[in-house]
Amino acid sequence: MYRQTLLLLLLPFGKIWAQDAGAEQAPPAVATPYEAEIAQTVAGLKGAVTPGRTQLTTGKENAAQTAIAHFDYFPFDYYRNAGSVAEQGIQHETSRENHVHVNLEIDGRHFEQLTCYQVEDKYQAVYQPTGITYQYDNTSFFYEDPEGKLIASVIYIRKKTGNLGNEQKLVLLHAAGNNEPVISIAPNPVRRSFTLGLQINTGDDYEVRVLDIQQKPVALLLKKNIQPGNHKYTVPVNLAPGHYLLMLKGSKSKPSFQKLIIE
Repeated sequence: MYRQTLLLLLLPFGKIWAQDAGAEQAPPAVATPYEAEIAQTVAGLKGAVTPGRTQLTTGKENAAQTAIAHFDYFPFDYYRNAGSVAEQGIQHETSRENHVHVNLEIDGRHFEQLTCYQVEDKYQAVYQPTGITYQYDNTSFFYEDPEGKLIASVIYIRKKTGNLGNEQKLVLLHAAGNNEPVISIAPNPVRRSFTLGLQINTGDDYEVRVLDIQQKPVALLLKKNIQPGNHKYTVPVNLAPGHYLLMLKGSKSKPSFQKLIIE
């Protein structure tokens, strides 16, 4: 079985396009940069090409996460055991392909013998604050270690409404190994309660807050001094169904985010 190392190129900005309303069937003649990235990643997963070695960082990607909210993407747990998923009236058209024996380098750290789940997901959702309907055509790559632990997620979000659309890229590093804290939620989606997992590398005063889809704080879940190590807390849920962001922030570190779905 072949082995390959995937190197993730992080682009900390989105791209916007507009199609001429009077044009008849005017697909772009050249693939967008993100479409080219996806094709390169898939070729690497299939062993068709060997990407060059690059030094990477997720810092800018993590800082930009709060610009992505609502139904723009779904976590891996949503696709793990389903060929198609539905949530809050949203019908998904999904397909999944598994790639094994994958070696990943991200933020200068190396992970070997991973399984990469490539998920294609098409769906339509209404953004309630504005009533605008968006059509989504997302591609995601979820990297899992041999023990079933999610290491990283790379999510390409492509959405449009009418003649306008944009595409963004979100890179999430779930495994510990740097000085930034890592936050996890299980299960996700959540009903009555969930287990909050924190991987802390630097002792500090931390707080965990829930942000709504407009990135406004709606609840403070935890505020305490936490020492290095893995910590788990059982958290009851007392929020309306919907999509939220969980933010973990220390006085000495950048905030970490994780998407929270409440059913």
